[in-house]
Amino acid sequence: MRVRDLGLGEHSDRAVLEFAAREQWIVVSHDVNSMTAAAFAILEEGAAMHGLLMVHQRDAIGPTIESLTLISTASEAEEWIGVVEFLPL
Repeated sequence: MRVRDLGLGEHSDRAVLEFAAREQWIVVSHDVNSMTAAAFAILEEGAAMHGLLMVHQRDAIGPTIESLTLISTASEAEEWIGVVEFLPL
């Protein structure tokens, strides 16, 4: 799902991460600066965050897709709770 499709396009990064946590979704984002800051703030407070995978816009898409495929096939969503990771792996 895209944030816009959920009606969250104008919401803060924190609100997006909180929504994703309630739905138990992992977020994939290009917003390296503010999204990571929001994620770390949530984690520092001890609140739920179900994973954040960051992708630099300048990175090649192929390795990123390979990383996402690996993550989806070789791990469980629960393993990413509280994790902020940059792709490609």
